[in-house]
Amino acid sequence: MDYIKKIPDKPTFVQKGVEGYQFKLENKDLEIYFEKSNLGHDDFVKGQNFTHFYYILEGEGFFTINNIQHEVAKGMVVEIPPMTEFSFTGKMELILIVDRPFAPENLEITKRNLDF
Repeated sequence: MDYIKKIPDKPTFVQKGVEGYQFKLENKDLEIYFEKSNLGHDDFVKGQNFTHFYYILEGEGFFTINNIQHEVAKGMVVEIPPMTEFSFTGKMELILIVDRPFAPENLEITKRNLDF
């Protein structure tokens, strides 16, 4: 078993304002990503059956959760339960932890982020 995980050389996903790097874990009930946000998330989304946990490593920005804007900065954690609409903007480095494996059919894109 490989106990120490490194960030992959290439992004696992790339969107207009953010790229993500997935750590390959032995525990298949959990996913962890390092995300670099230059602008933020270009869509508002809802996780159907999983919780998003974001830890802000560097930078600052805003999470808009259920139409309420929250200012975030280094050292903060954002917990977004299932069926909660959100997006984020800002120049940040984040850790994303998802409490079950990601599946595209379990993520609903609700609208575009107009901050782009």
